[in-house]
Amino acid sequence: VPYIFKGGKFNKMALSEIEKKILQRLQSNLPLTHRPFQDIANELDLDEDLVIEKIKAKRKSRKVKNVLN
Repeated sequence: VPYIFKGGKFNKMALSEIEKKILQRLQSNLPLTHRPFQDIANELDLDEDLVIEKIKAKRKSRKVKNVLN
């Protein structure tokens, strides 16, 4: 189960299976290509727009940082 550090302690973070796949992939190096999120989407058999949407949603909720900064 993934955890986030918030309020001085670790809390469980509820994730969908798709979100888990995306976040696990982002923990390794981001592809250094013209369209890295398309490459990740292809690797995970997902749509590029879905990958970007999930990352943006997690950044907005402050559960993911340092992606697309």
